[in-house]
Amino acid sequence: MNKKIELLSPAGDSTAFKAAVLAGADAIYFGLNKFSARTRATNITIEQLETLAPIAKTRGIKLYLALNTLLRDSEINDAIILTAQALERNVDAIIVQDIGLMATIRKTFPQAELHASTQMTTHNLAQLEILAKLGISQVNLARELSIEQIAFFSEKLKTYNIIPEVFVHGAYCISYSGQCYLSTVLYGKEGNRGSCVQPCRRQFCTQDGNYISPFSLKDNCAFKYAEELCKCAPISLKIEGRIKNAEYVWTVTKNWREQIDLINNLDKDSHCLNIEHSAQTANNTKNLKKSNLLDKVFNRGFATDYLDGCPTQDFFNNGQKDATIKNAGIVSMYSANKKILEIKDGEVKKNDCLLIKTINDKFICNAEVLSSLILKNSNITKAQIRITGKLNGKIEKGQIVYKSTPIFESQNLLQMLENIKPVDIPLSIKISGKEKQPLECIFLAKNISIKAST
Repeated sequence: MNKKIELLSPAGDSTAFKAAVLAGADAIYFGLNKFSARTRATNITIEQLETLAPIAKTRGIKLYLALNTLLRDSEINDAIILTAQALERNVDAIIVQDIGLMATIRKTFPQAELHASTQMTTHNLAQLEILAKLGISQVNLARELSIEQIAFFSEKLKTYNIIPEVFVHGAYCISYSGQCYLSTVLYGKEGNRGSCVQPCRRQFCTQDGNYISPFSLKDNCAFKYAEELCKCAPISLKIEGRIKNAEYVWTVTKNWREQIDLINNLDKDSHCLNIEHSAQTANNTKNLKKSNLLDKVFNRGFATDYLDGCPTQDFFNNGQKDATIKNAGIVSMYSANKKILEIKDGEVKKNDCLLIKTINDKFICNAEVLSSLILKNSNITKAQIRITGKLNGKIEKGQIVYKSTPIFESQNLLQMLENIKPVDIPLSIKISGKEKQPLECIFLAKNISIKAST
């Protein structure tokens, strides 16, 4: 069963790409400089792909390029050029939303593998039939489907020889992927053009002056459904997060890698009658529901309402930006020139990530702690900070400070990522021939053989 379950991880930049490799992804999806539904991500350049592709391919990791925005007629040619550049660099598949682009890629590159993007909101049999006719080999099923519906569609997809792809971790949208125009109407930033500014996550001020986020959903975490999803094999289990950092990608990918491997081992053990193995299998089954470190990296709280088939009020996260943040005290003083923050009744340390809000929950800023010390004989922590992102007002006395602490030193991960290189693949060559006959040569590497003759 293990060869039929793909772990598909995101890469919003080259560092996250390497993190996915290091953590054990089977495939990585990413965007380039154009036509990606995540223009806010750093994304990967063609030049970087030249270096990154061998790191993945020599480990047997597949690469999927997201060209998943809707295109104008004038952009089709540029999209085809980008597709050609990606295929030349050993990208395995193109993720597409635009049906016109699908047809053009299929005509221009008949052998290219095409995947249907989440932006297509695939949720019925008629869509599956159309996608099969368009030559799609893998389709992302809508995030709003229940586990029973996923199992049903996965079985139907086998008749078309199409692999289902399911998001198992990451953000939920308040609307259906590819069908939301809230960002377009409010800010002129189109989600289907990759420019969604996520107004559903923003705060709205009530008449009594409180700030709330009434449209913000908790995050998807399908960890408890891992066994059921793996039973739908062949299947691709996809992690959302092309705007997330390398630590997030590494942590989530590693946890899912371990879970899938454990399930695969249980599947093997189920065919064994040995009592010792059976006891081990029973013990391992208890561990399948543990998410380990998933709640230690960015999340808005977790929910499985769609997978359960019954959305509830608890699906909404009440404006909580990140469930990993904890109260770290109150602003006592801030020097804007020196970037010195003094915090009362709390403690922060180097590398902590800070969130500062007003007492009525208005967002002020995010920041990173560069250094800190506790002032002698006081309850004050003095910290040198670096503001990250937009400053939405002034940092003032009395504001509330929240913190999240990295699960390990980011420098340790970065050092491991810097050292990652393509691996050597053993190549065997067999040459044979007879007098007055052409020489025959067989090249064999990683169970792939190529035969040539003079």
